[in-house]
Amino acid sequence: MPDGAELTFRADYFDILAERRIIYGFEMSLGGTRISASLATIELLPEAGRTRMRFTEQLAFLGTAEAMAARIAGTETGFDRLVEILTRETASVH
Repeated sequence: MPDGAELTFRADYFDILAERRIIYGFEMSLGGTRISASLATIELLPEAGRTRMRFTEQLAFLGTAEAMAARIAGTETGFDRLVEILTRETASVH
C-alpha cells in the first residue's frame, strides 16, 4: 500500500469443479484490521467456442465508504489486468 500499511487476503476454497466453477470465501485486512468478508463464485461457461467467466461476490464491507470504493476499484483493476493478460496470451492462438 502507498502508506506502508499491510494488506492481507486470506481465502478458503469450498468447491472446485474443474473447467466449470470455483467457490471460495475470503477476508481482507488492512493494517491488521479486517475490512471485508466475501463469498465469491467464479463460473466458466462455454460460449461460441470460447469461455465466458462470470464472477459473483457477496460482500460484507466493514470499513469506511472511501475504503469500500478503493476495494471495488482494486477488484476492477484486477479484472482489467486479467483481460490484458488473456488477450496477449491468446492472440497467437486465434
